[in-house]
Amino acid sequence: MDLWIAEILKNYPHSIFLLKEIGSPIVAFVVALIASYLQYNQWRTSRNSLSLSLFEERFDIYQKLMLVINDRNSTEFNSELSHYFYGVAIHKAQFLFNKETYEFLILISNMLSSHREIFSQWQQIENRNGIVTEEQQNLAEQKRLLSAEIDEYCKKIPGYFDGTMNFSKI
Repeated sequence: MDLWIAEILKNYPHSIFLLKEIGSPIVAFVVALIASYLQYNQWRTSRNSLSLSLFEERFDIYQKLMLVINDRNSTEFNSELSHYFYGVAIHKAQFLFNKETYEFLILISNMLSSHREIFSQWQQIENRNGIVTEEQQNLAEQKRLLSAEIDEYCKKIPGYFDGTMNFSKI
């Protein structure tokens, strides 16, 4: 192998100068390619990290929404979780979701607030006496109708969240 290189140098003495002239740009080009590849990977990792962070924030709001919806008929409905949902989560949703999903969350939030008020009124008059009054019947009917409406909107939740959270890919 060494003889072969020596033979080339003997027959073509200008090849050393050519190698010196072309060699440094080739090395610089290879270094630039490697640096570009590393930078691209860093950018891709950063983008994936941002996507994961957004997904986690959105999923947190989704989970809290589902908990509040599922607990709407329990005595714990006025817990910290529901207050967190109405305060912090809805405010955060404005920045995390598209306008359509955010407006849907506001609608659900308003319906759940109304449900919470009816439920609170129901609890206040429920223990007055053993006789069912007309007021109790009206509240029970309002609560039933609102629960049915909330249940209908609950069927739409995956459709609203799927576009921003890609539930179909989980």
